[in-house]
Amino acid sequence: MDKTYYYEKRFFNFRITFIGILSTIIMLYAAVRLITDKNAWAMLAPFTIGLYAFWESFVSLANPSAVRITDESVTFMAYGRQHTYLWKDITKLQIKELPTAKKLFMRINDPGFLRGRYWLACMEFSDGDELYHFFLDKEYEMHPDTLKARSRRSAEDSKAARQKELADKAAHRQRKLEQRAREAALEEQNNKKA
Repeated sequence: MDKTYYYEKRFFNFRITFIGILSTIIMLYAAVRLITDKNAWAMLAPFTIGLYAFWESFVSLANPSAVRITDESVTFMAYGRQHTYLWKDITKLQIKELPTAKKLFMRINDPGFLRGRYWLACMEFSDGDELYHFFLDKEYEMHPDTLKARSRRSAEDSKAARQKELADKAAHRQRKLEQRAREAALEEQNNKKA
């Protein structure tokens, strides 16, 4: 496998880049007010939120514009920078999924402030469903003994059992219908003879 998934440009430009720039402006304004006005403590909250949004958008690449997956590695890319992880070096892949929004929050190995934490809004990526399920399957493959993996297996087993039960009921109904049709045909033959 060697495939690159791209965040739809217009969504990325607004939701990540524009919001990051706006947050940076707010952060800088709040910083100036905090430095110049001793009574501007209310600016501490906008400064902190702006700093966080700036950091997530531009420094830590927490919201990548592209994800490249190969048999050997995964690469998260944005703004001409990239974070690459070899699959063989990943010891921990933790994913929190938001299924209705098809979003994933991923932590790789021991995440820090500069790398290892990524938000993927899969609905806004090219082949987003494939990307979403790839990472969920990869987590399941890498950590089959977690509670989350056991829950997934249980759900899959329940679904398979339910499908088998429904198939058995349908087959039973079909056999009954066929039996009734045979009985009706025999009765009609008997009526014709009599």
